Amino acid sequence: MKNLLYILVASFLIMQSCIVEAPVGRDGLDGNAFFRMNYSEKEPYYIETGGVIPDNFYWDTYYQTYPGTYTVYYEYEYFTNMGRIIEPWEIDVEVFNIQGEPADNNYDGQNGDDVYFDLTLYPDGGYDYTHDIAYTKSEHTLNSVSKRTQIGYKEEIKNGLRVVTTYYKLPNKN
Repeated sequence: MKNLLYILVASFLIMQSCIVEAPVGRDGLDGNAFFRMNYSEKEPYYIETGGVIPDNFYWDTYYQTYPGTYTVYYEYEYFTNMGRIIEPWEIDVEVFNIQGEPADNNYDGQNGDDVYFDLTLYPDGGYDYTHDIAYTKSEHTLNSVSKRTQIGYKEEIKNGLRVVTTYYKLPNKN
């Protein structure tokens, strides 16, 4: 009886070691978001970045940031014959990142692309807010990022989610 017990335990252990599970790849990492600010004509008199970048930032320098909605407050100062005038302005900017692909059997998900946001401020309260995606999907696209031309941009709500689509014309392949 004792030998039968040993044989059953040994058989069980051998059978456990024969089970083969399909290897699962790793999920791709989310892309990073980078943000920079510039001004046109003249530098604002006062600015609060709202946490999107550090308050002691340098103009025309990218800083890594995180997805979310931020409020940038800035003021321009003018001197007229009536005295000193300060015009305050506020801009809500949305920052997002591109998520990495999920893994599958024998497949590692691709990492998400990095997104670069640019905010340019104008003295009349106007602004330009653009973003560019640093594509890393193929060597051709990676080499032609600076040569592409944006031809369209669309924002819409689908199933309660905000979807942003940007269309680019890439250079012809040689």
